[in-house]
Amino acid sequence: MPTIEDFIKERLQYHLGKLNELFQENELAYLSSHCKNELQIRDRIAWKLHQEITKKYGDLYVVRREWAPEEKNKSRVDLAILEMTADKKSVKKVIALIEFKAHAISRPEPAYYGLEFQNDVKKMRMFRSQGGIFADA
Repeated sequence: MPTIEDFIKERLQYHLGKLNELFQENELAYLSSHCKNELQIRDRIAWKLHQEITKKYGDLYVVRREWAPEEKNKSRVDLAILEMTADKKSVKKVIALIEFKAHAISRPEPAYYGLEFQNDVKKMRMFRSQGGIFADA
């Protein structure tokens, strides 16, 4: 059986490659032309990953949208895949942190995305520095 990290990477690549199949015909085009579509994409991928991960690895692994290591933390990551403790009350380990940037139609300037990417990397590094749940992430 592949590691959960390898499984997540493969499934995420698969779903991004087949993104159009997660939406009805022309739905993604409509969403992209009228608003930032990253939330809709994130939610569809989160649901698929949740179904696949729990089926293969059990319910100690969860997929969370808009997650932060502490409730008081204002900065959140778009999607987190977490291993929970046996009682399912706290996070044992962070398996993956994923950010989505999917609004190229509304902001086509390449410089904008470079800055967005840098900010996301800083945010994830800040999360990682906050403790043991990120030791192997």
